[in-house]
Amino acid sequence: MIHLDSHPTAELSTPYDVFEGWVAHASEGRLDLRLAGVPLAVSKVARPDLGQGGIGFRAYVDLTQLDNGALQAALPLIAEVEGDPAGTLEIMLAPDLADTVAGARSAKLRKRDWLVQHLRHRQSGEAGVTKDEALVFPQAGFSTPLPPFGAVNMLDPAYGFSGKLSDKADGVSDHPYPSLLETQLAAARHENFMALDFGAGFKRIERPDVVYMEIFDYPSTDLLTVGQALPFADNTFDMVLTLAVLEHVDDPFTCAKEIVRVLKPGGLVFSGIPFMQPEHGYPDHYFNMTRSGHRRLYGAEIEVIEHIVDDHQHPFRSLQWILRSYMQGLPEDARPEFAEMSVRDILTSRYWKARQQPFVKDLSETAQFELASATTLIGRKRG
Repeated sequence: MIHLDSHPTAELSTPYDVFEGWVAHASEGRLDLRLAGVPLAVSKVARPDLGQGGIGFRAYVDLTQLDNGALQAALPLIAEVEGDPAGTLEIMLAPDLADTVAGARSAKLRKRDWLVQHLRHRQSGEAGVTKDEALVFPQAGFSTPLPPFGAVNMLDPAYGFSGKLSDKADGVSDHPYPSLLETQLAAARHENFMALDFGAGFKRIERPDVVYMEIFDYPSTDLLTVGQALPFADNTFDMVLTLAVLEHVDDPFTCAKEIVRVLKPGGLVFSGIPFMQPEHGYPDHYFNMTRSGHRRLYGAEIEVIEHIVDDHQHPFRSLQWILRSYMQGLPEDARPEFAEMSVRDILTSRYWKARQQPFVKDLSETAQFELASATTLIGRKRG
């Protein structure tokens, strides 16, 4: 039996989606999922709540791989464990989804053609040529397949990324565009407009004029590459947007230089970076930024037009996040006392006295690093 926690009504309404749920099965063997006969990219997810009675999973859906004819009715989702049937679920489709998927398929192909024309090898600087369903860079001795579906893979092995979703254990990076960004995109659009979403994550909808760049091959991803070495010539994009990405790279200044380099003169950068958010993954978290640090990141070539705290970036969200993580970092028996404390109690507590209380001294090491006021490092130079 298949249970979908992410889709209680078992209905799809977007071209790209993700199923999160579990299959009732006692085995820990290989889990395969197929939607209308098409294999899905599946990764197992730990589900302690299921005990030995189920297998947790996350599976990515790309409806653009299906023929339009298959999208006129419900789709069968079939689960197998080690090749044996483990359940079937009927997935309903939202009205007009077939037309939406057809539009997404067309937009994806348009962007593929655009990428073939504009990609450049970072070392040789040469444009690629298509040959035998591949994009070939002869001088660099490099080629990458051009499959019917999926992203163009320009990942540099030197950076150690495989692009496989099975390597991504932190969940779905799925940030919708804020309304301010939608407004900026609408105002900037013109004929032949193209934007780069730098670290796009997983997107449920398609955009014909935004290249979704990632290091993980989500169904929505157009281009696999690293931000430290973008495979484009100077002055390529009308806009570059990066939302909650640069805190997750080990060299944000190099990435910022690349963003500026590929941006056309007069082009816009739309940049969102955390300041007071706790440590979090996807797959690592390196740097948060103050207002001054964020402004300095892009250097003198970028004129700051506006710098705000948007609605979704309000400090109240940081307070909630910190308190929630603090609570989860306490052992069960220490949580009730902390949960009953008022804001006044927290503000008036003296740390040096409270540090012997269970709600302080028993905070887990993981939570301490996630929420630390500061950390101390001691190192030794290698001889």
